[in-house]
Amino acid sequence: MNRPLEWNEKLPDGGRRRVRVTFFSAMIKWQFQIQGEAWDYDTPPSLTDWERLLDEVKRRHQRRRATQKELELTEAGYRLALKNASIVLQDDSPITKD
Repeated sequence: MNRPLEWNEKLPDGGRRRVRVTFFSAMIKWQFQIQGEAWDYDTPPSLTDWERLLDEVKRRHQRRRATQKELELTEAGYRLALKNASIVLQDDSPITKD
């Protein structure tokens, strides 16, 4: 992907949270910024963040804006996040989100 994926989220306290994801050399780099603060590079992404990224990459892959490698990398990261959240997938079939 030539440029990072970015999206904004509203926080329960009324603030905004900005998320930026960059693919580089078979790695995914996450960056978070709460409105008015510096970028945070150390916070691990939540399961919701992974779900949003997977949805974004799938949509871009359909339009040929994301590569197969980026899609596979995102699916692998999502599976790992599910495993860490103690949610077990039934098999290794491709992830489909309805």
